[in-house]
This record gives sequence, C-alpha cells and structure tokens, in this order.
Amino acid sequence: MAEGLAETSVARAPVGRPARPTLGRLAVAGIITLALLPFNAQFLIHSETVYYAGFPTTISLFYHAVFVIFLVRMLNVPLKRWLPALVLGPAEMAVIYIGLCIASTVAAHDAVQVLVSSMGYAARFATPENNWKEVLLPYEPPWLVVSDPASLKVIHEGGGSIYDPVVYRPWLEPGAWWLVFTMAFHMGTFGLVSVFRRRWVESERLTFPIIQLPDEIMTGRGGFLRQPTLWIALGVALAIDTLNGLHVLYPNVPQIPTRGEAAPAFNLGALVTDRPWDAMGSTFISFYPIIIGLGLLLPTELAFSCWFYLWFWRGAKILTRALGMEVVPLFPYIDYQSLGGYIGIAFFAFWLSRKYLWTVLRSTLSSRSGLDQSREAMPYGWAVPLFVGCFAFLIWFSVNAGMSLGYAVAFFVIYFSIAFSISRIRAEMGMPAHDLHFAGPCDILPAIIGTRNLTPQTRAVSRFYFWFNRAYRNHHGPHQIEALKLCETTGLQPKAASATIVLGTFLGCFAAYWAILWCLANYGASTGKIAGGGGQWFGQELHAHMNTELVAPEPARSGPFIALLFGMAFMVANLALKMRVPWFPIHPAGFAVSASWTMQFMWCPLLIAWTIKTLVSRYGGGTAYRRLVPIAFGLILGDLMGGVLWSAYGIKLHKQIYSVFQ
Repeated sequence: MAEGLAETSVARAPVGRPARPTLGRLAVAGIITLALLPFNAQFLIHSETVYYAGFPTTISLFYHAVFVIFLVRMLNVPLKRWLPALVLGPAEMAVIYIGLCIASTVAAHDAVQVLVSSMGYAARFATPENNWKEVLLPYEPPWLVVSDPASLKVIHEGGGSIYDPVVYRPWLEPGAWWLVFTMAFHMGTFGLVSVFRRRWVESERLTFPIIQLPDEIMTGRGGFLRQPTLWIALGVALAIDTLNGLHVLYPNVPQIPTRGEAAPAFNLGALVTDRPWDAMGSTFISFYPIIIGLGLLLPTELAFSCWFYLWFWRGAKILTRALGMEVVPLFPYIDYQSLGGYIGIAFFAFWLSRKYLWTVLRSTLSSRSGLDQSREAMPYGWAVPLFVGCFAFLIWFSVNAGMSLGYAVAFFVIYFSIAFSISRIRAEMGMPAHDLHFAGPCDILPAIIGTRNLTPQTRAVSRFYFWFNRAYRNHHGPHQIEALKLCETTGLQPKAASATIVLGTFLGCFAAYWAILWCLANYGASTGKIAGGGGQWFGQELHAHMNTELVAPEPARSGPFIALLFGMAFMVANLALKMRVPWFPIHPAGFAVSASWTMQFMWCPLLIAWTIKTLVSRYGGGTAYRRLVPIAFGLILGDLMGGVLWSAYGIKLHKQIYSVFQ
C-alpha cells in the first residue's frame, strides 16, 4: 500500500537534517502567523462565500497558504543580501504554513461557513406556512442556535456592525459551545494521527505528495526553484489565468478555456439525451493546470484509477437506468459504496498496524516500555488519552443536545474512520480532492436505521452536524499529519508543530467566526450581496433535509447497509490483492475517491497527467520523469498565483471575476 511516489522521491535525495531554529525565531514566526489569521479568514470568507471568487479550501493543497510562503521565499532573496537577520528559515516558514492551513480548515467552505449560516436560519424563516415553529424549533438545542430577532434582522438585512452588542450578544453562548465542540473533534483527530506518525513517516516512509511543493519552497532541497522549466510552466499557467480573468472583465479579450463548467461549457453529459445514456450525468472536460500538476505528482496507478473508476460509476448509472432499477431510491447506492471504501481503508490500515498499536498501548500504560518518543509531537501517554477524552466529550455533548447514546457512538465511529482514511490517503497518495459529498454519518445512519426509528431530537441534532459532514474537502486530519511530516524536513521541533496545530485551531475558530459574522452583518445574508452559500443556501440546504426527516420519516432500508458492506469488502479485498500483486495497474483507493462530486471536474486533468507520466516513464525512463517534477511544480505555482491574485482583485472590485477551480 505504500508505493506512493517512488518516482518523485528519487528526485529528492535527503541532504541531512536542517538546523533547529531558536525559540525566539519560532516566536517571531508565531507572531507573524497570528497577525495573518484575521486576514486569512476574511480572504476565505470573501472569496468562497461573499463573491464566489475562488475556492482555495476545496482542493487538498490550500493554494493561498502556499502563495504566502512562496512570497516569503521570494522576499528572502533580497533580505539575505541586505538584512540577513530577517530571513525566515524553513522551520519558521513551516510554522506560518501549518498555522494558515490549520486555521483555514475551520474557516473553510465546508466548515464554519456552513455552521454560521445555519445557526439562525430556522428562527429567521419560520412562518405559519412552513410550520417550523412546531416542527423544527422545538428540537433544535436552544444553546446551539440563535433565535434573537433583532440580531438575525441585521445578519440577514445587513447594514449593521458585528461590534454592536445587539448583534453579537446572542451569538456568544452558541458560539462558545461550538468552539469547544470544534476543538474536541479537531484534537481527537490530532491524537489519532499522532499515534500513527511513527509508522507512516518513519516505518512505511509514506511520501506525502501534497506537501512536496510547500516543502521544496521552504527548504529548496531538490533545487527545483532553480530549474528553468519550472518558471516556464509557471509563466504558461499564469498567462492562461491572466487571459481568462481579463476575458471575464472584457469579453472581447480571447480566452483559453480550462474550466469545463464555465462558458463555453464542455459537459459530455449534456450532449447525451437518449435513454439510458442520459443517466451519465455531468461529466466535464476541463484542463485545470493546478490539477494536472498535482496529477503528475500522483502515483501513476492512482492517476489512472481516478478516471477509470469515474467512468466505472458512470457505467453503473447507465446500467441501472437500462435495467429499470432507477425506481429504487438512490440505487446503486454509489455514495454508500464509496463510504464503505473509506471505512475499508481505515480497517485495513488498523489491521496491518495491530502489532504497532499494541506497542503504543503498552507505551501508554507504562513508562518503561523502552520506546523512544523523543521525535513525537506528543507522547503516546498523551495522544491516546487525548483521542479517548475528545471522543467521550463528543458523545456527552451529543447526548446533551438530544441525540441517543448508541446513535452518537455510531456517528463518531464513522466520522473518525473517515478522518483516519482521508489522512492515510493523503499521506500515501496525495489525492487532489476527497470530498465524499452527502455520504457521511449524517446520511448513512438515517438511511440504514430509518428515521422512523429515531427520536425527533436525534434526527434534528444529527442533521445539525451536517455542517462538518457535508463534505470533507477541507478536512483537518491530513493537514495535521502533514505538519508532523514537515518537522522531518524543515527542522521544526515536533512540539512546536503540535503547539502550532493547537493554537491554529483555537485562534482559527475565533478568526473564522468573527470574519463570517462581520461579512453577514455588513452585507446581509438575504440581500443578494452575498453570492455564495454562506448567505442562505447552506442553512436552507440543512433545514430542508431536517424538515423532511421530521415531517416524513422513512423506514429502515437494507440497500444502503448492503452497499456499505460491499464497499468495505471490495476495498479490503483489493488492498490485500494490491499487497500481493504490486504491479496490478488499478489502485483500490480510486474506488472510494472517484465517486465524489469533485471528480467530475478532475477526471480529465488526471487523465492528461496519467497519459504524460505513462509515456514519459515508458520511453524516457526515470531521468525523463524527474524532469517532469519542476514542470508539475510550475503548473501548480502559476495556477495558484493566478487564483489568489484574481480572488484578491475580485474582492477589491466587490464582484466575482475568475476562479482557477470550482
């Protein structure tokens, strides 16, 4: 399972451990990060919610964070000559990068942006016609929602200030509870991935493809920033983004279409109108440079598996319609098979690690285990209790909110299984996205158990947890384990990385909560000045599901459960096959990740990357492949620079301009 990026790692031979920075220099980096957090949160909220001008947190590589450290690296060049004392080294840049990434997982498109738009939605839009005062409001925990009409009036009509006590006071108590809750599931995941750091980083030597570019920017170990091909690729990608952005502003300027869903749209699904082929659904032909670059860094077999399984799922939909099985709701349960695949990855990884976990458990219970823990972000005696304690708190919180005990346990077992699997997939293979839309515990448990068999309180609280289970594109787990991996290459002390993760999460919650409320109070969620979901859509989406589950409960269904078990069995069997037949060309992880909403946009860039890698590797060998790495880095850097600059310019002009990725 750990083939990873063998091709890429060849090009980056270790050059020894970098020197550790002093505490003073780490403190300076921490202060810089702290100063950036409010701007980071405002940039994300304005870009992803207010103007829909860009979506840095919907792909695995948070490109705005990479942009910041790239600027720091460029500023280091003149500083090194004129003011060398101000140069930030790899460890200091790592603190900034980790802090921004961790804080961004809270302020992201699938996190606080969903939560805040949902907290007062039912109270604001309850009418005699929808009967929400009797159907919804009694079952929403009052200490987790906002019902004050004066505050909600400003939030939805705008023209106010978040600093007005009338506006902010009703948000303090629910905000405080959600802050504690957010810290619990973030820190629970941190305890979990900390336990596996030694095995993934030191034993299996997983390659962590997503952070190869940030690591190169911070350390320069591979010398790729000195390669002309990197700067040529960067210039090409940036030129494409510049031209396309100008086309949006001035339609007479020609464009080079890269986004399949933008005008002109290249949607294969829209061209097929005859049954059963029309079941294919949206399938865009796109050419995102950043995704092509990330695809070139993927293992060849995984790049192949992503687009192969996308067409596999399309074929399943077509066959379902041809056989008339579409009358069965949700059949063939693709999302639930995909979820089963994620859980299968977690199960398989735990099974292979059973001896290691037994050693960790002994180290947790006894200080005389003899296991060296000097390189750990936290001792196992802290990491294991941290996970257990956070898990227990989440159960307590959920039960007090109205969820039944058994349901709460099942909910968070599934949630942490997904968190673990995503972290593992990113560490080993570096998937460009892992969204798993509408297939988490909020959806699978009601489908399996049946909403008729759940209390109204359980239904309501489960659906309210939709805000961190709607999709997992911005999940914090991978960023946490990647932060610990960066300690190995940048010289950052593991405990400093741990402190950055904890403080980044805590302060990131404050920054995100403040930023979105500031925007809503100023612009108004219901005025039309906010283009994205953070205005009304997310709240409407959540409460539409909740209303359906409360008003029209459904019986238990065996289909979703069978699909979940099949996905688990299929994944485990194929992972076992992959271990015994390493040359097998299809990676099982593609089964899980390719059923996602995002893959309809990514499949074509990944097909392009796979084709290039296959041809270059076959006819040019390892030497030719190594020449692809700076090109991949250049495509990513150029596209992310275009994305950040156009997003910032759109915010300045108060309008949507051009986004490098949907």
